[in-house]
Amino acid sequence: MGLVSVFKLDRSIRITTDLDGSIGQCGPGGSSHSVGAWLLHSCRTPRSQGSLAVMGRSQEQDAATNQAPFVGPVPYRSLYLNGAPAAVPYGFDASIITLTSVIQVPANLDVGVLFQCSAGFGWLYLTDLQGSSAV
Repeated sequence: MGLVSVFKLDRSIRITTDLDGSIGQCGPGGSSHSVGAWLLHSCRTPRSQGSLAVMGRSQEQDAATNQAPFVGPVPYRSLYLNGAPAAVPYGFDASIITLTSVIQVPANLDVGVLFQCSAGFGWLYLTDLQGSSAV
């Protein structure tokens, strides 16, 4: 993956075609404080077309400074995945997210969310969870 637009994720973000192909960053490189895990809640609208992929890179500051690429998808803990309760509750998954989902991502990575949106819009809500980073 070549250089793509990377921006710091807000607590809530409207996903539109303007974000298509860009990466929203949370985690050590995109946060001023330490957290144990990130809870991501994605919501689709009926006419939206797109997906999210959870990406990761080293949390070392040099990785962000040198624009090391995010790689992935990386595993996360699925709670509610693509419109249904997780098939394996609290199991790890690396599926591309295409429908409404709630997932936990370990904060021992610099976490990125790759946005793909070709039509419509949706929302992504981000919550930092305190505690161990081993989700």
